[in-house]
Amino acid sequence: MKQVLKYILFTLFLPFWHLQKLIPRNRNVWIFGAWFGRKYADNPRAMFEYINKNHKNIKAVWLTDDNNIVSYLRSMGYLSYLKFSLKGIWYSLRARFVIVCTSKVDVNALFTNGSVIVQTWHGAQMKRINFDIKGKRRVDYLSKYLAPFKYEYNYSYYLSSSSFFDSIIESAFNTTSDRVLSTGYPRNDVFYNNKHEEPLINDLRRKYKDVRIAVYMPTHRGSWKGQVQYFTNFGFDYTSFNEFLVENNIILLFKGHFYVEPETNSNISDVNNRILTITDNEITDVNQLLLNTDILITDYSSVYFDYLLTNKPIIFTPFDLEDYKNKRGLYLDYEKDVVCGEVAYNWIEVKKAIKNYLISDSFEKEREIKRNKFNSFQDGKSCERLYSLLLNN
Repeated sequence: MKQVLKYILFTLFLPFWHLQKLIPRNRNVWIFGAWFGRKYADNPRAMFEYINKNHKNIKAVWLTDDNNIVSYLRSMGYLSYLKFSLKGIWYSLRARFVIVCTSKVDVNALFTNGSVIVQTWHGAQMKRINFDIKGKRRVDYLSKYLAPFKYEYNYSYYLSSSSFFDSIIESAFNTTSDRVLSTGYPRNDVFYNNKHEEPLINDLRRKYKDVRIAVYMPTHRGSWKGQVQYFTNFGFDYTSFNEFLVENNIILLFKGHFYVEPETNSNISDVNNRILTITDNEITDVNQLLLNTDILITDYSSVYFDYLLTNKPIIFTPFDLEDYKNKRGLYLDYEKDVVCGEVAYNWIEVKKAIKNYLISDSFEKEREIKRNKFNSFQDGKSCERLYSLLLNN
């Protein structure tokens, strides 16, 4: 019954949706949002800050559902409004360009008809997404025609970090090649243009002299029951691992995925002073965190593609590889196309992999090959490229 009522309301809204096409859009008004309106992050954040810094003639507006984000951005001198505030609706109706990274509801999806909407996405594609996930290869015609404001496969443009991913994006979003913009990811400009330390990392380096910092960032497992137990399911022993870290002067940061942070916040940092569970609220920016760590530990997360730009060691932890391939699926042959470093299938092997890196890093050449394959742009100018392409739209 709720679903029927929802589509009745959508149908009643449709005339106004189409009338929005008559409202003139201002090329100097851009709106931005990220992660369903709940975060100030990712590619939209990088573009937002680039526009504010380099193109003062453009009115860049960040839309969100979070009053704390509004307050923070205003304190920085930026424009920000709640998505459904009067100003939020006004700027949504006037903006020529809309920049998102997860969904149209990153901003105010109801009032963007007539805008150029750019889906920057939130990571290069290792695991299958959208139409390419098993059982999802179908068009939701009900949403496409009765609720085009919530339909997720009719963006103006999509971003790619390399020509390698172009065909994957076309398939996953059911789009055409002319809608895929090869610019690189704006968020990765930080690896070239920002030399500041992440405050969290800075504090740790002051506390522990000459410490090396490893960050463990696994991908999410959706709603798979029991699959978010990244530690206990795979032979993690708190005491012995902490002793290993102390002995080798290492800190291990555990950063769970945004989708499952509440489920994975196991508070292991209360037990082990060398192992810290951190969330988005405790860091400035994920890629700035990556820039200032020494080793990445991950499985199938797209953070791998970003971290390649640092040319720092990566430990691959495909603890549940076969299960993950069967349930979600990967675009790449993991062992052949992805791996370019030490591989560990449990936490005992993770210790060995870290130890090997402390002795010698013999994977630099392999990482370079992967970096060039998956990141066509290594110059810190991805924001500039995207801006230039949109300016001519």
